[in-house]
Amino acid sequence: MMMHFIMISRLVCVVLVLMLLSSCQKSGQNNTPNQIWSPVVLDSHQRSDENEPLPSNFLAFELDVERALTIALESGRIILPKPDSTFIEVELVDAGLIPPSLQERYPEIRSFTGISTHDPSQHIRIDFNRNGFYALFKEDETSVIIGPYTISGSPLYFIFTTTDFPSIPPARFGSILAY
Repeated sequence: MMMHFIMISRLVCVVLVLMLLSSCQKSGQNNTPNQIWSPVVLDSHQRSDENEPLPSNFLAFELDVERALTIALESGRIILPKPDSTFIEVELVDAGLIPPSLQERYPEIRSFTGISTHDPSQHIRIDFNRNGFYALFKEDETSVIIGPYTISGSPLYFIFTTTDFPSIPPARFGSILAY
């Protein structure tokens, strides 16, 4: 009888562990940094294809924008790179800026507010539109911007702080800076 109880207890433990592993794998399978963000190394003396200056200090990534939007809509979360080469997970809420009738016509245009899952006092603003992906958040009292640049014909996303780029081109980042 005791042996039967031990075997059933072990079986229950194994099933629970397998369920937990399966759950963790499903919840994180589409929202890991390497699923949507690919780092790129650039020279800070390069200029964008629009001949705009680049920030003095930045990180550059390729971003699968369609996949990032799909992940944001399906999971309500997204992972963003930070200037220190780490990542932040953000819980998203639709900002409610676009009326439903327009949202149906333009599904690629989305605006979210977010909160860091590690620091609930850290608020993030995220926009997806025809020009790409934009994000704005504070990190150590400095504003961090993520936005698109084209270098040698390749669309890239730069992560930089406003102290690294004091004269941010308003035409490029106006939509996110308005928040």
